[in-house]
Amino acid sequence: AGFQTGYTGLFGMTCGAEIRNLKLVADFTNSSEKWHNGILVGLAINTRIRSCHIGGSYRSSTAGLIGGTVGTAAQMVFLSDVICEADCSKLGFQYSGGMVGYAFGANNFTCVIIDRSYLRTPAVSNTSGSAINILIGDGGGSKLLNHCYAVLTGECTLTSLTNGSDVRENDARLISDDELKDMVPSLGAQFKIGENGYPVLQWE
Repeated sequence: AGFQTGYTGLFGMTCGAEIRNLKLVADFTNSSEKWHNGILVGLAINTRIRSCHIGGSYRSSTAGLIGGTVGTAAQMVFLSDVICEADCSKLGFQYSGGMVGYAFGANNFTCVIIDRSYLRTPAVSNTSGSAINILIGDGGGSKLLNHCYAVLTGECTLTSLTNGSDVRENDARLISDDELKDMVPSLGAQFKIGENGYPVLQWE
């Protein structure tokens, strides 16, 4: 399909899949030049990810498309009710994002939708590099962020959730740790307040 090969993640590649009601804590290190790298999915094609909680870390010192949840999203990838609390501070030096590394697609074609989800991490890719953003690294595909929030608990110079010529945002923003604890109404019915005061999924 024209993609570079090499995948890391719980699921290296998915196509036409739905992943739901999953809690995953995993630590990945990419020391070779595999191109599609995520804690949950390396390369997601036409995939839905619902009601999942991702933790752990992803560390890379090589080139690649790297995301805390999904490395590369292609055709149509829909994330809803997703929590990512992975350590994203060592993702890599290009095409890196706390939720999705790279949105593969043409402008005006909605490639990635992230709905009612949040990222809480110390930092996103604390290196100097290109195409690094807090939620979605980069890519030509259109991006829609709806009720998405990001909390950076450590030192991080990034301020942009994503970039590109076709980005739509509806209440998508960087917030404080204390603000996150009040976000259950905005995140919706799939969330509740956890024992630590932060939003968790209803089934947890």
